[in-house]
Parts: sequence; C-alpha cells; structure tokens
Amino acid sequence: MYELKNSNAHRIGVYGVGGVGKILLAKEVYRQARENKMLFDDVVILLDVKRNPDLGVIQSKIVRQLGMKIIDNENLDGRASRLCARILDKKILVILDDVWEQIDLDAPGLPSLPTCKIFLTSGSKEA
Repeated sequence: MYELKNSNAHRIGVYGVGGVGKILLAKEVYRQARENKMLFDDVVILLDVKRNPDLGVIQSKIVRQLGMKIIDNENLDGRASRLCARILDKKILVILDDVWEQIDLDAPGLPSLPTCKIFLTSGSKEA
C-alpha cells in the first residue's frame, strides 16, 4: 500500500513461486484500495490472466468493471481511446493477477499515466 501511495510508482510488480500468496496479496490490495476512497476513484481486478492473454478480453473486463458501456462493433483501438480518456479523468488502480507473459499495456488503453497505477502478480520475473 505504501508503493500505491507513492506518486512516482505507476507500475508495481510482485513475483514468486506458486503457493506463496500472490493471489491473496492481490485480493487484499484490492480490498484496501477500495476501502481507501481518497487513494483511487476506481479499482479494477482481473484474476488469473495467465499465458497468451487476449487483450480484447482484458480490455472488456476493465471497461465493464469501470461501468463503461461496451459498444458493439467497436475495435480494440477505439475502446482503448475511450478507456484512456476515462483514466485521464480519474485515479484508477488496475490489478492484474497471475500474468505469465509480458503484456503491452498501451494496446488495451492502459498507458503509463500519473492517474493510472498497475499492480500485477506473476510467477515469473520476466512478465
């Protein structure tokens, strides 16, 4: 939680072997961040991202959790623009749990911005 309060920290990663409590940590960060209304306007959690994550699925889940509309026939780039605009207006925490491979966070609309923090857990340091 200390790092989430740090204005210079925008991406926070935790990695370790299976069974050490990464999912439990992600859920606790989610709980505490939601309770502390002064820290973030919105908190989103995606559990079990795994290998070869589908950016469209990740993006759709984030959009839904933020209460945004899913527009039929909207492509990844269009939705990314809307998501990015939403992030510029509010302080957002996105928790991605169990990421196994690197993800281009810009593609689904999660660029490195002062208003958006990313917390991810992984079993691999390379993710």
